[in-house]
Amino acid sequence: MKKLFTFLFALIAGIGIASSATSGTCGDNLTWELSDDGVLTISGTGDMHNYAWQYSPWYNKRNIHTVIINDGVTSIGDYTFYGCSKLTSVTIPNSVTSIGNIAFRECSSLTSVTIPNSVTSIGHSAFYGCSSLTSVTIPNSVTSIGFSAFWGCSSLTSVTIPNSVTSIGHSAFGYCTSLTSVTIPNSVTTIGERAFSGCSGLTSPVYNVHCFAYMPTSY
Repeated sequence: MKKLFTFLFALIAGIGIASSATSGTCGDNLTWELSDDGVLTISGTGDMHNYAWQYSPWYNKRNIHTVIINDGVTSIGDYTFYGCSKLTSVTIPNSVTSIGNIAFRECSSLTSVTIPNSVTSIGHSAFYGCSSLTSVTIPNSVTSIGFSAFWGCSSLTSVTIPNSVTSIGHSAFGYCTSLTSVTIPNSVTTIGERAFSGCSGLTSPVYNVHCFAYMPTSY
């Protein structure tokens, strides 16, 4: 029994230490550091690890308001910033080529994001529920926008999709209720089901010659 209590105490102490960690690793050659004033800096070379749900290594997510990803980082992993509700600013360098699934989901204070020309894919639900996001720049390097990528970005007013994009996933811009304008180039050959459902600010259906026509207010 004494050994059991000793083990439990050590386990609880270990959790306490982990939850208060302010630095560590997030890739084979990547390190992270969280300052006292809520600035998370990621440095090194190569890909970030992919995570699941709440298990990214920076446990104090609610304290993060700024993310700086330094040049050399090549990907933003799955779930990395999910639920960082106070995050207002993120710097993504030209070395990043992909934004993972659910990477910024429910970052409800994020107001704008510039995606560099090096990025070729935006994962599913990457910016899902970023309700304060008013502007997003999608560069000519992006070829695919994952399903539900911008679902529920209710402050987003306009989107220009570049000629490089060939597919838009289902529900990609669902319930972007402030969206009044969207430009879709002829390069897009596939638009997923309900890609613009619930976009009540759009005054006309979204059409593309290669896909089904969607009535934004019909769903």
